[in-house]
Amino acid sequence: MKYFLYVIGGHYGDEAKGKITDILAPHFDVVVRGAGGANAGHTIISGDKKIALHLLPAGVLHKETLGILGAEMMIDTSALENELEEAKKWNPSPKIMISGKANVVMDWHKAFDGAGEKTGQKIGTTKRGIGPAAETKYSRRWAVTMSDVLSKDLDKKIHRIVSELRLRLVEQHDAFSKFRSMKVSEIIDADENSELGKVLKKYADEQTASLKKIEKLFGSLIVEDVGEVVSQEKYKRILGEGAQGTMLDPTFGNLPYTTSTPTTTQGLSRGMQLEPKSKEVVGVFKAYETRVGEGPFPTEIPGRLGEELQKKGGEFGATTGRGRRCGWFNLHEAQFAVRVNGLTWMAITKLDVLDELDEIKVGIKSKGDSVEYKTFKGWKTNTTKCRDFDSLPKEAKEYLLWLEKQLVPLAIVSVGPERKETIFTDSFKKHLSEAGIKL
Repeated sequence: MKYFLYVIGGHYGDEAKGKITDILAPHFDVVVRGAGGANAGHTIISGDKKIALHLLPAGVLHKETLGILGAEMMIDTSALENELEEAKKWNPSPKIMISGKANVVMDWHKAFDGAGEKTGQKIGTTKRGIGPAAETKYSRRWAVTMSDVLSKDLDKKIHRIVSELRLRLVEQHDAFSKFRSMKVSEIIDADENSELGKVLKKYADEQTASLKKIEKLFGSLIVEDVGEVVSQEKYKRILGEGAQGTMLDPTFGNLPYTTSTPTTTQGLSRGMQLEPKSKEVVGVFKAYETRVGEGPFPTEIPGRLGEELQKKGGEFGATTGRGRRCGWFNLHEAQFAVRVNGLTWMAITKLDVLDELDEIKVGIKSKGDSVEYKTFKGWKTNTTKCRDFDSLPKEAKEYLLWLEKQLVPLAIVSVGPERKETIFTDSFKKHLSEAGIKL
């Protein structure tokens, strides 16, 4: 019988899903990264080794686990090439498959993304091109997929797209800035013998060449339907790895301050190209909350305390290095995440970051612009050496058990960034054991 376990971000991303997935991965046959792109990063630490994965699922660090880049992903192929080289320092022979349905992030997407952030409505993107790549996917006409990389018509398709995007390229890509004084009609009517036409052709040739290089590197890894692979009898235990967090989903979050690909269980299943008949879902939450970029953050902590949490928690993005805004745990958002994802378990990470606080708060209700809080007594004790739930300070256990009562059963507590700094609850270990997984 197959067993599916999903790991999903419960708040605004950066919840340390990568660590949770990495710890679980060696016990699974397959790890699927369903959605997202190089705008997200999972940092994994083991001893003096550290790696930030942006596109590869955490399973690639383990020799026997197959890692799949799913159909809802936006893949920057040059970033993937570099990341794979880094991953090989941990695992010299990673097992990887890439969905042919995944979209490719092209050079023009990055240019459009950067230009958009210079406008009056800055939304705090990573400028990695994910949003514009998603735009072209849903507008359909200009999408480039991983399967296209294998097509004999690749050259023709890229030249057509570049030609049709000429107005936006002239307006937003630095390589075409010298043509911005031209009239719109002149840009549209420019033929292949004009100066603009020649520059467009050269640019399209360069983009095609870069994709053909990727074909040589990754062509043998591309599979049109990864769902068929996952369905194979030999793969008994499948781990789904979410990207970002529930409140950044483009359907469930606050537009425009979201990401551009799905972040919930539904999106992970789409990326897997398979909907399990049954599954368990672990929602990962920090013991407090963070958000990177612009957008509403009801429980944000202003001033010195927020800065201290940022510093102690190392709250700087794995992708851009940007500082994350820090706030108290938002219960209402977490309950929303339970509902829309069908969470069955939760993991609480970075509990140790709260070790020195006199009191800890949880936002339980919003009243207009204000938030009502429940206050807990701090434990004022180092938790990083704790390896089972009973060894945690009394006040820490009270905090965690209260959250569990409001949400779903507690599976994992992380008390530091390293693999060993992790507590598995007895109930979760028993559940995994019944599924044939021994931690």
